[in-house]
Amino acid sequence: VASTYIIQKYNPSTPSREWELLFDSSAYLYFILYDEANSATVGRKWSATFPVSGWHLIAVTFNGATTTATAEDGISIWVDGVEVDNTNIAQNSYTDMQNTSSDIIIGAGINAGGSYIGWLKANITPLNISRGIIPQSVISAEYARGLTAINSGSDLLTSDAVLRVKTDPLGKYVGVLNASRLEV
Repeated sequence: VASTYIIQKYNPSTPSREWELLFDSSAYLYFILYDEANSATVGRKWSATFPVSGWHLIAVTFNGATTTATAEDGISIWVDGVEVDNTNIAQNSYTDMQNTSSDIIIGAGINAGGSYIGWLKANITPLNISRGIIPQSVISAEYARGLTAINSGSDLLTSDAVLRVKTDPLGKYVGVLNASRLEV
């Protein structure tokens, strides 16, 4: 999983980034927010090598904070129902993400030239993006539900192709409910 992207919201032609969830070259899990107006980033990471065997639930929550210190504290990364983030990431003075109509890219990243990079070679179950902070009890329950589905032979969405989801003009969050919109 080293140097791969799970999901990002990014427009390479501007370029303008909002956020991304990825693994770095050490297979550490990162969630990064971008403030393009101030050339700033803020985020959290899990400074441990991600366990590559088996099925895992990854969840990220962000409370919408608008300063570097509060944004770092407002981000949580969860793996298998447990909060795992343990390191702050910050560059320059983060104020807020720009609300863009950038595509959401699932299963790879996209660079400034518009090429896909960092393909995730894994299976992805249906993805959910929602507003608000999801409590730990719900994340734990979703992990338990996912394990039950995996053990029952439920279908998974493979990420050998990239799913791009258009956001609405106001930049509201969307949810991906099925694989019927895969582009290859």
